[in-house]
Amino acid sequence: MLNNISPSFDEMTNTKPEELSDFIYSVTRGRARHRMDSQANKLRNNNTTWSSIVVTSSNSVFSDAISSIKATSGGEQARLIDIYVAGSADISKTEADEIFRKLASNYGVAGPIFVSFVLKNKALVIETLHQMQRKIDETLNLDKSDRFHSGTLACSFTGAYFARQIGLIDIEIAPVYQYMLKELAGVKISNKASVSHGDSLAAEILGRYINDNLSNALIIESPKNGLPSAPIEAPRNALKLRYEPDRKELWIPAHELRSYLVEHQVDVRQTIKGLVSLKIIKNDGKAIAKRIAAGSIGSMSVPSVRSYCFDSDAVGVANALETS
Repeated sequence: MLNNISPSFDEMTNTKPEELSDFIYSVTRGRARHRMDSQANKLRNNNTTWSSIVVTSSNSVFSDAISSIKATSGGEQARLIDIYVAGSADISKTEADEIFRKLASNYGVAGPIFVSFVLKNKALVIETLHQMQRKIDETLNLDKSDRFHSGTLACSFTGAYFARQIGLIDIEIAPVYQYMLKELAGVKISNKASVSHGDSLAAEILGRYINDNLSNALIIESPKNGLPSAPIEAPRNALKLRYEPDRKELWIPAHELRSYLVEHQVDVRQTIKGLVSLKIIKNDGKAIAKRIAAGSIGSMSVPSVRSYCFDSDAVGVANALETS
């Protein structure tokens, strides 16, 4: 039974996006990770398991926080429902103080009654749960990627239905059910709009890389008669891209772009494939040797590095780089 008690976490506003991502996955994973033994080079088994719905409160939106660090946050979005709760002016401070004062010592009495009913009517509860989930799936046209959202609502309203049947609550369930259907429909629309896929993701992540490295760009004409041109604009920080306006070519070192994609958890091969499909990247998506730096430093000639070449007109970055 302890595996199924719904835990709650108050005030997670300042939780880092990386920690939120791990937290969301751990909730739906249903088991703890094994850890290395401190005394030996072996894993220490952790047999802790759970199967429950977690409720949290925060002044920030989890989905927004996760999207700030990941270009593809669909996995977390599919496991998360953000619900905005407006403050109530109907409760006085005296009433609020009385409610919160009880929370420290009042653990409720409904749990044993509810669990006893579930255990005695297990088959009925499970069948009702499945019917509820099918109804939700059909109403919102949900698919397999929505299984966590579907399961959460089905469990919540099946539990509410039986709690009302045995007299534990007197809340009118139908209005709450309709409200949550609208909320989940809105979540699906929002997630679809905020998460890119395929070719659009490839173009978006390239745009992010360029925007993040405008101050790291070398703007320079292509070499003339084998001699390097003087820079039009030099990078203010570490060199991350080279733009040749006369050739309309943008060069990015392969290792820099790959590291950026890995950091943002984006598939490198699929990104290159998408950029080829969009005719943004040249040389069939292959990285070729290119001298990215302006020329030489004293007597030391700067070597070439494997780099991707992009059509700057197709990328649409000419104005941004020339005015950066």
